[in-house]
Amino acid sequence: MKSKLFFTAVLLTLSSLVSANEIFNVVLKKDGYNRLVFPVAFKDLILNVPSDQVETVSLNDGLALIVRPLDDGEFSLVINLVNGDAFTLLVDPSDELEGPAVWRYQNASDIEDKNIDALYGTSSDKYKWIKSAFTAAHLSYYSREYRMPGMSRDDDITSRVFTVKNEETGAVSELRLVGVSKWRGMDRVLSVYQAQSDSEIFIETYDFYTPTTVAAAIESDVVSSSISPYIIILEQDSTNGQH
Repeated sequence: MKSKLFFTAVLLTLSSLVSANEIFNVVLKKDGYNRLVFPVAFKDLILNVPSDQVETVSLNDGLALIVRPLDDGEFSLVINLVNGDAFTLLVDPSDELEGPAVWRYQNASDIEDKNIDALYGTSSDKYKWIKSAFTAAHLSYYSREYRMPGMSRDDDITSRVFTVKNEETGAVSELRLVGVSKWRGMDRVLSVYQAQSDSEIFIETYDFYTPTTVAAAIESDVVSSSISPYIIILEQDSTNGQH
């Protein structure tokens, strides 16, 4: 699949490499799920060590990156953002930190505090509404104050099972989606699920598309016994409001 827990080294453009003149020394928790936060999404990264020595997971559409060093060796991480910024992190894994570290580029805030237009840019009213609804669902999932545009809360939320196929290996896995919350309105149903799996499964948004799906979003591209991200699915309302 295109996006994996173990990122292989990605070639950046020459201009990006040349512009990666900011260098930061960062101490991260060894074997901890450290979080890097960016003001805009990242699009490329380069590790100077084999990818099986450092686990990485993209969160929130690339606005954050989980980095888990698996040994004591120092390494560098080059990151290229969608706005053209590129910088280098010189990472020193440490056992002495009490917990995972959080590092913010340019004091980046978390997604809950960001303006939707700053995150996604301009788009048609339809897609602005979808992204507003998805942002509201995200805030609700984390028990933050939110305003769901044009939809009402529906307590009739059920769990589902999806079959996910690994396009590289052909392996088929069953993914459990536990219902968390649901809204209905504008001839649409918006549902939030928590993904669960006893084994490691790599996922993409297209894994959750059916003939009635309008849009889908995933918090992480991997699900395992220790990683249970949310999945947001927007579908056409087949009940026509009769429920």
